[in-house]
Amino acid sequence: MTFTRFCFIIFSIMKKNPTLYIVRAAVVAALYVGLTYAFYFLSFETVQFRVSEALTILPLIFPEAIAGLFVGCILSNIASPFGAFDMIFGSAATLLAASLSFIIGFYVRKHAARAILGAFPPILANAFIIPAVIILFGVPEAYWALFGWIFLGQFTVVFALGMPLYFALLKTHRRAPVLFGRNMFDYINSKKPASTPEEEPMTQLNNETTEQ
Repeated sequence: MTFTRFCFIIFSIMKKNPTLYIVRAAVVAALYVGLTYAFYFLSFETVQFRVSEALTILPLIFPEAIAGLFVGCILSNIASPFGAFDMIFGSAATLLAASLSFIIGFYVRKHAARAILGAFPPILANAFIIPAVIILFGVPEAYWALFGWIFLGQFTVVFALGMPLYFALLKTHRRAPVLFGRNMFDYINSKKPASTPEEEPMTQLNNETTEQ
């Protein structure tokens, strides 16, 4: 997926009601910051279980969560003991992971598969990048030991908290879809065929945009 196509897809989903999506992105950012600070003692250690990382499952449903998570992570990392390194590289890891989760959610339709696969970008991005941040800051730890601890913390939070969140939102969407606005659940529920598998996502979005 090219960057242009990535941006077009997000714009196509969000353009019907931009105010809703801006507000929802702000809510995601606020929740991320609030949860990070509320559980500060778990959020900034070499062995960390950042509860707010449960929200990294949201780009599978809401494209605007990408921006919300990125901004929320920047604001949260202002208080990081690892300083500007964490603000820059930690937030970049969140942005990368959220974008990859969205792309996975765009192509994978079965809920169990998309939830499991979409959970791994934030786990792996943080596991690879955050140990480097900690070492750059001057903490004398072995990279792969930190990798293991960060992986464990991310895996625990995303699967223990993020996964139930995904399926709770799915259940709520089935009962009251009007509460969600246009979102990725609407896309994966669409059964309209495309000319080729490669063209399917773009074809459906183009059709939906034309109809509206």
